[in-house]
Amino acid sequence: MNTYWANRIQTFEESIDELTHIADSAIDREVEWTVLGILRQFYTLREKDIISKQGAGEYSLKHLPEKWHPIIVDAINIRRGEENRHYARKRDRIEETIKLSKYLISQSEAIKNKRASLDVKLT
Repeated sequence: MNTYWANRIQTFEESIDELTHIADSAIDREVEWTVLGILRQFYTLREKDIISKQGAGEYSLKHLPEKWHPIIVDAINIRRGEENRHYARKRDRIEETIKLSKYLISQSEAIKNKRASLDVKLT
């Protein structure tokens, strides 16, 4: 989370203007890859198990705040090959992907710190 995803998200932020000029299909692939990929790792951290990307998206709709649901649903729809999108503008999809990713990275860090704290107490 703190290396691969954090570096990708930083790159997105730094090049957001350029990204708005690439094809919708490329943005779709990036949204799907990033949102469902990071959600899959988040699921693994929370549940100590492995799940498919689609399953991670569906899980997150039950466990994350509703404000994130539109971009998650977009990522699931992209994965399924469905055309429905909550965000018509590329920039909005990119910005929401970045915001969700940063949120998940911070939540993952909190999970890690909580576990580390529990480990210290147990020893």
